[in-house]
Amino acid sequence: MDIILLLILVVCALAAVFMKDLLSASIILVVYSLIMAIVWMTLNAVDVAFTEASVGAGITTVLIIAALSRTVRYEAKSQPAPPGPWSMGRAIMRLLPVVIVIAIGGVLIYGTMDMPDFGDPAAPANHHVADRYIKEGHHE
Repeated sequence: MDIILLLILVVCALAAVFMKDLLSASIILVVYSLIMAIVWMTLNAVDVAFTEASVGAGITTVLIIAALSRTVRYEAKSQPAPPGPWSMGRAIMRLLPVVIVIAIGGVLIYGTMDMPDFGDPAAPANHHVADRYIKEGHHE
């Protein structure tokens, strides 16, 4: 079930990116948000699922449709850039977001290298409360 939900999320994300109709893209993002709410429910994070459903699928949809009512529905067709000295600068500006995302991802991965293993009893978070849970958990 988890793999199916993940595949639906990937398909929704890719469909929303490649959609030329902005209203259809916003509807696909609502479906994405509702599937994410289901994923949060399967992870037993009911509060996060409720927030995702109400904010992600509810209020965000209203705001996107309100913004679309003040603009055009379809994406404008892009005109090819005339060749010239600025064409190299445009290519760099197109790659800049990709470089930034890769750099931030690398920093985040580097930051997780120092974290203890999941469930490690010697982890700092488990050091103070684990003994209490083991000793008093039966009574509580």
